[in-house]
Amino acid sequence: MGRLKQRQRTTETQRESTIRRAILAYDKGQYSSIRKTADAFGVGYTTLHRRLNGGQSRSKASISRQLCTPAEEKAIVRWIVKLEEWGFPPRIAHVKEAVALLKGKE
Repeated sequence: MGRLKQRQRTTETQRESTIRRAILAYDKGQYSSIRKTADAFGVGYTTLHRRLNGGQSRSKASISRQLCTPAEEKAIVRWIVKLEEWGFPPRIAHVKEAVALLKGKE
């Protein structure tokens, strides 16, 4: 069995940007196959193939199953950071209450 290449660690936005560029390059015909495109951009063949066939990233696909939207999550995180700045420890019960208030469920 051959040695596996180490993947560079990138942020999700960097990875998504690279995948979008690879899709554009493949659509423009710069590469003759999906595999060559994937190798040139350093993305997985399966990932690129799935995205070309209309697949979504895992984070986008799971949004509908989450309790809060990404914007609501950011608001809660900002609130938690403010609590910490003011010297109040954020408690799980308080965070749950904030989510319930945000979602209108009491």
